[in-house]
Amino acid sequence: MGVRLSGKPSAPIGRLDMPSAAILRGAVQVSGDGVPTILLADHQTTGGYPKIATVLDVDLDGFAQLRARDKVAFVSLSPEQAIERTKTKAVAAARYYSAISKRRGSLAQRLMGENLISGVVDAAQPSD
Repeated sequence: MGVRLSGKPSAPIGRLDMPSAAILRGAVQVSGDGVPTILLADHQTTGGYPKIATVLDVDLDGFAQLRARDKVAFVSLSPEQAIERTKTKAVAAARYYSAISKRRGSLAQRLMGENLISGVVDAAQPSD
């Protein structure tokens, strides 16, 4: 469902019995114990805990690949900055997908086109 972060808990300021609302992937919820949780792919559809932020969708895959105890830092972005970051990552992904989708022939053809041996040796001469 999500990843609970460790560190100094954030004590709730207001009431926690707020009405349920729709939840997005990447929402950062703070439960009653003050521990933030970043919701991932299998998150619930609604929730009543305070949502203090949302991690951009383009950053969630990288976040989900972090190991336990890796440090995480959050940066506040304006809507314009978030849109620009999303566009930049989309362009980079499109370039990558385009590069790996080009047909390069059969395995034998690709191997024949590569320099697999660094230098030519004479079989008649003993090597050192």
